[in-house]
Amino acid sequence: MSGDHAQLRLRKRWLPAPGETALLKAVLAALAWRRRDVEVWRNNTGGMHKGKNYIPFGLGEGGADLVGVLRTGRFWAVELKTEDGRLSEAQRAWQARVAQMGGYVVTARTVSEVMRALDAGLRGACAPPVEE
Repeated sequence: MSGDHAQLRLRKRWLPAPGETALLKAVLAALAWRRRDVEVWRNNTGGMHKGKNYIPFGLGEGGADLVGVLRTGRFWAVELKTEDGRLSEAQRAWQARVAQMGGYVVTARTVSEVMRALDAGLRGACAPPVEE
């Protein structure tokens, strides 16, 4: 059993890997220990209808789950996905644009991946290629 998403064996029962909500909570808890390195916010995206009008919210269609700024001043964003989760076309386009503008954006499936992305962003590394 390896990796953050490995199933846990407790009392001879197998528990499934955590969903995206559990991953989000774990990532936010881990990032709380790195407050000197990053200020991060949850980016809720979507919209609502009010009468005949549609009111969008968040950082646009495809915006990452977490957005923030590194202590270096660089924009930093993380899209969280479960083991089987895939990016939508809008998410790929959003990530490509952020990377093109010099931000560090990554799709992560584990807390460890998020922490590695934080360290890479702080080192000034280029954002990894957007997942297909």
